[in-house]
Amino acid sequence: MKPNIDYHVDVFGHLYSVSYALRGEVLTAQATATTVELFQRGVRVASHARSLKPGHSTETSHMPSAHRAHAEWTPSRFIQWASEVGRSAQMRTT
Repeated sequence: MKPNIDYHVDVFGHLYSVSYALRGEVLTAQATATTVELFQRGVRVASHARSLKPGHSTETSHMPSAHRAHAEWTPSRFIQWASEVGRSAQMRTT
């Protein structure tokens, strides 16, 4: 399997991250009831707790710096920022 452009691989319907530097490289996966491990040429490059739900498991360290910076902008951070900007930047619910 090869990681997608978003540096995730699909293992049993769940997406697990590897280092963004490994996008397009051939990897293999080993899964137990509790763990998913990803290997490149026999060397483990990622390990995740196994999830049985659809979705993503992403390690922050696997992200390029620009993605890490973007991920830091959580909803609470936006609300805090808006409160500092002023009333015109506050969220409207209607």
